[in-house]
Amino acid sequence: MRNYYHKNKKEIQAYRKKTRKQRNSWRRKYMKNPLNNIAQNLRRRLRGLIKKDTKTSSVLQYIGCSLDKLKIHLESQFVPGMNWDNYGLW
Repeated sequence: MRNYYHKNKKEIQAYRKKTRKQRNSWRRKYMKNPLNNIAQNLRRRLRGLIKKDTKTSSVLQYIGCSLDKLKIHLESQFVPGMNWDNYGLW
C-alpha cells in the first residue's frame, strides 16, 4: 500500500480533493432543506443524551411524530421575525 501511494501520490490526492468537494456540495444542498436540518440536529442531540455510539432506532420513534408534524409544531411556536430562511440565527 505504501509503495502504491508513493507511486500514485498526485492522482490519489486529486481524487480525494474531488470527492471531498462533491461530498461538501451534497452536504450543503442537503442541509438547506429545513426538515433535513432539524432531523440531523435531533439525531445529534439524542445521541449525546443517550451516550451510545450505536443507533438502536430512529430518532422519530423517540419524538413520537413525523418530521412534517414536528415542523408544523415548531412553526406554531415561531415569534415574529423567525422563519426557516434565518434558521440558526435565532
